[in-house]
Amino acid sequence: MNVLSCKLISVLLAALLAAPLSWATPPVPEGTRMRVMDAGLGTRDWLEGRLKAGADSCMMVFLDRPSASGHTAVSVAGARQVQMFQSGQWVPAPVGAINAAQPRECRGGGDNG
Repeated sequence: MNVLSCKLISVLLAALLAAPLSWATPPVPEGTRMRVMDAGLGTRDWLEGRLKAGADSCMMVFLDRPSASGHTAVSVAGARQVQMFQSGQWVPAPVGAINAAQPRECRGGGDNG
């Protein structure tokens, strides 16, 4: 390695160390009020709950009450329709952004049924 390469590497490392560390904020914070609708839940109605990471770090909507089919949580990736409560109204949740921020193995959906 020549002297120029060593200096360039040193400058880049110094710049990285001097830059403030900032972590990306999740697209939707945990605890956000959410609702889901999915035929697999045994109802055609919306079921409400809160967004939270499960034991496997996958983002789930933990339901306020069990669904008719006995589910207590639904993955954001697996639900047919997902909305979040924002500024006093229900709006579509950014499911794509939530999924992109999850570990790869969480992006396929599923539930605790």
